[in-house]
Amino acid sequence: MITIEFDETKNQVNIAKHGVALTDANRLVWETAATQRDERGDYKETRFITYAMIDARLHCFVWTARAGKIRAISLRTCLESFLTPIFDNFGCKTRYDS
Repeated sequence: MITIEFDETKNQVNIAKHGVALTDANRLVWETAATQRDERGDYKETRFITYAMIDARLHCFVWTARAGKIRAISLRTCLESFLTPIFDNFGCKTRYDS
């Protein structure tokens, strides 16, 4: 089993901002996961973005590895608008394409 840790204050911020608790990251279905390195910013640590299912909904999980454990940074459900650039990157069509 994967150990996911997080700061409780960050968890409360994530709930307020995204409506999802970081504890839900423990329910990610890793067999459905696609992970890539997070290169959106110049972070002081290597970060990853994982897209995986929780209860039949796709989620975006941002995390880093620390001392052999996964340290949660954020977790949110994926909306269609969020997925469009990902679909475009892989040459897939969204339901809004004609």
